[in-house]
Amino acid sequence: MYGGEDIKSAYLLKRQIVEEEVALHEKKVAALENGLKDLQAQRRGLDEKLNSILPVSQLPLEVLTDIFFLVCDYRKDFGLPGPYRIGRICRSWRQIVQATPRLWTYIYLPISKARQAVQKVLLQEWIERTGNCPLHVVLTRSLDDLFSFDTWDPPKELFSALVATCHRWTELDIIVFPGLLQMLAEKLDVQPLQMTSLTLSAMGCDTPDWTFKLTHQLHTLHLQTGLRKRNIELCWNSLQVLSAGLNVNDCLAILEHCSGLIQCTLEIKRDKELVQHPSEKRFISQLRSMSLTGSTKLIGVVLLYLEAPLLRDLCLLLFPHDYEDDEDEDVFWIESLLEMVECSSFPLIKLSVKQSKAVGVKEYLIAAMLANLQSVQELNLEFQHTVISDMVIKQLDISASSVEERKKCLPYLKSFIYIGGIEFRPDTMIAMLKSRGACTGYGHSLELEPTVKRDTRFVVDITYTNDEWFRDKNPNVWHAFYKEVGLLLPDVELNLTLDHKA
Repeated sequence: MYGGEDIKSAYLLKRQIVEEEVALHEKKVAALENGLKDLQAQRRGLDEKLNSILPVSQLPLEVLTDIFFLVCDYRKDFGLPGPYRIGRICRSWRQIVQATPRLWTYIYLPISKARQAVQKVLLQEWIERTGNCPLHVVLTRSLDDLFSFDTWDPPKELFSALVATCHRWTELDIIVFPGLLQMLAEKLDVQPLQMTSLTLSAMGCDTPDWTFKLTHQLHTLHLQTGLRKRNIELCWNSLQVLSAGLNVNDCLAILEHCSGLIQCTLEIKRDKELVQHPSEKRFISQLRSMSLTGSTKLIGVVLLYLEAPLLRDLCLLLFPHDYEDDEDEDVFWIESLLEMVECSSFPLIKLSVKQSKAVGVKEYLIAAMLANLQSVQELNLEFQHTVISDMVIKQLDISASSVEERKKCLPYLKSFIYIGGIEFRPDTMIAMLKSRGACTGYGHSLELEPTVKRDTRFVVDITYTNDEWFRDKNPNVWHAFYKEVGLLLPDVELNLTLDHKA
């Protein structure tokens, strides 16, 4: 019989033997793992050696860096940033990226309430890699915060590292976070900004109570929702590109000072205050392209008080002023446009007009407008509820002008794009196309000598909204019509398409 002590001793002895076997096994496993790590390190070394003999790796460092810069300069505001995507290829490229400050100059931060602590650390590391390079900074809200309508204000600590670099900002695109603006205001008292492009958006803020003071170097300004002229202080004369959604009084006040403006895109909003009609016209000597969106009345006001002798491209998107269709409103904006053309004496090359109304513009108003726009070469009209008939088509017929003893309408026209209803006769269209086709080979234009051959055909592209216009005619009529159109090629091109969405 064994006693209790003997059983315990036997157990301990067996356990000791097994533990020694386990320890020996662990040593063998550790040795194998270390050997595997050595082999993996050797494999990485061989991979790097293999990468080093690839053609792309034979490029000089300057050339390779330029290629990386093009990849990083492809600015997409989603997915992995360019420097990280390149760094994932191999260790050699990662080292190049981390040692090249200009690859980190585009800072895009979708601020997230849930990830702000991590973003603060990552932002600090990113800024450290920029060296002393100029920066393009974009700050917005994350998609999660936008979709949840969470308008929380990020803490100032999140912006401290970024604001310290404000003297290096060349382009800034931000939502006007109160904490950020307060920090910038304190910084600007000591160190003015040197940026050339600014985009501001006041999401969730109707009329923010702040002022953004800028240097005279600003060339591009985009003002989005919720902002007023009083929120911005700058030398408006330096602006070359302006895009803004402002009330009509702010629009007129800003345009008064933007004498150097080249490109302008304005969404004109109604003002609670009365429209302050200027005592004299706004003269913008360098303006070449302008796009206006707003009610017929407000756009008419802006056009009436502008002079732009170099304007080439004008785009108008109009809708009813009081959500009621009024023929007088159409008369007003058209008369304002024509007065602007007459006063400015500019050679308008491209005109685009789109009107969203329950009742279309009267055709005689369109004809009157076209009769007084002699320099236009590209005409785009979209009047969903307007019907153009022989009146407008005959207006465009150059040969008919001699018979009717009137001046030629749009003599330099190269393309006519129209969306809306049509009621013209096929033979009227053919006559107009023939008259235009006869002038496309040689002729005088604003930019060519009379004997220089034009390099474009006359193009008419019509998307009609009334299917019955086509269906009500005899098929033989259409057969003869398209046969004649075919004979006019290549000097004339006609596209007739039904708008199935209408």
